[in-house]
Amino acid sequence: MTHYDGYRAVALARAVDVIAVGIDAEPNAPLPEGVLETVSLPAERAWISDLTTARAEVS
Repeated sequence: MTHYDGYRAVALARAVDVIAVGIDAEPNAPLPEGVLETVSLPAERAWISDLTTARAEVS
């Protein structure tokens, strides 16, 4: 379960099917310097770059 200003979410699964479920709710804003490089792979960063170029509403 997660709570974020203006956003609520929950995910459910049977305990025999999964070990853990995670939801990360963050504001749609640029990350602080260096965070993206720490938490993503080069291929993911390329995909994000392509997406932000194609879709102005994605930051």
